[in-house]
Amino acid sequence: MKKTHHGWSAYLCSGDSLREVGTLEKLGLSANDAAGLAAGLKEAEASLDSSALALFSSFEGTVMLMHQASKDAGSGHEGHAP
Repeated sequence: MKKTHHGWSAYLCSGDSLREVGTLEKLGLSANDAAGLAAGLKEAEASLDSSALALFSSFEGTVMLMHQASKDAGSGHEGHAP
């Protein structure tokens, strides 16, 4: 997720691999940022119900939603109210 002046946008969907420091580094985060994000995620998920965690874990693989190939795929909607 990334927040811009237009609101929040999803950039990828992923399952459990997104919790791994190595995956976060492959996606472009520095080792330090990846470790911090993974630790923060682990802490945040500690308070979630096990059924919610199971739902998150049910997504297999990683799907990039916003990258160069889809650069302008979502454009032209700036005038819409949230």
